[in-house]
Amino acid sequence: MCFVGIGESRVARAGIGVVKKGAEKVAKTGLSFKKGVLENFTKHAFAGGRHADLGLSVETMASKGMNLIEQNISLLKAGDNTLVGSINGIQKSFKAFVKDAKIMSVNMYPGVSNRISKGTIINFGNVTW
Repeated sequence: MCFVGIGESRVARAGIGVVKKGAEKVAKTGLSFKKGVLENFTKHAFAGGRHADLGLSVETMASKGMNLIEQNISLLKAGDNTLVGSINGIQKSFKAFVKDAKIMSVNMYPGVSNRISKGTIINFGNVTW
């Protein structure tokens, strides 16, 4: 199976660093990523060239997006979580849904997501990728 023009193995390799770095934080927070979250994130968030304004490869954006979620894992709560900020000066937002101590899904939106959240809102600031 291929995701957004990249092979499954390349997506998996992009996430290896996330998995290794995330293991220590999982022990501290009790949260872990549900199997397949990286692949689903890559398939959906970058479909149709979404986020091409960042000028980065899909692999880089997927890996760095998951790293951003992982860096904020201690702030995630059960239910809906919205992370807002800027990447390379361009406003972006992420949604992460947590259930039963697992991050069930992650998505990325241009600008600030217009989806109303009753959950946690986390400002990740201005990051450079």
